[in-house]
Amino acid sequence: MQQSRRARGFIRAISKGLGRILRTATLAAASVLLSNVAVHGDDRFTVCSITINSDDEVHTFERYLPQSEFRFVELTEHARTTPAPGDTSWFGAACGSGVRCDVLLVSGHFGNTWAGNYGTTFAGSSGISLGLEELEQRRCEESCSGILSDPLEVFLFGC
Repeated sequence: MQQSRRARGFIRAISKGLGRILRTATLAAASVLLSNVAVHGDDRFTVCSITINSDDEVHTFERYLPQSEFRFVELTEHARTTPAPGDTSWFGAACGSGVRCDVLLVSGHFGNTWAGNYGTTFAGSSGISLGLEELEQRRCEESCSGILSDPLEVFLFGC
């Protein structure tokens, strides 16, 4: 059965339209991929540190891990900035920063006997502390996935 001229025109128009949609979708997908490469072009492993006391451990990692393959992010820097609205802890600000940690280093005295919370807190001479309760809560709530869910290695240095 022969198609009418009108039906053939309709099919051509649909084909052209689909072609434009496919070209547009392909260009959009390519631009998203290219922007992700630009944003995430640094394919080094991210070593996140929580330096609550001595920074000796972090410096040791920095000394032996090549900068060409590892970048270092100090999470306690968020303690020096204003927390996000509704979040009262520096660790919450670090969680909200979007950082994704491949390695997590925590350095601090564990036990916080100065505050009477023996065995529940990382603390130290910096004046910054991080309680196990907050770590556990954020892990269970999955409200800190970039830091607590993705690391390939975790190192806890405490005394």
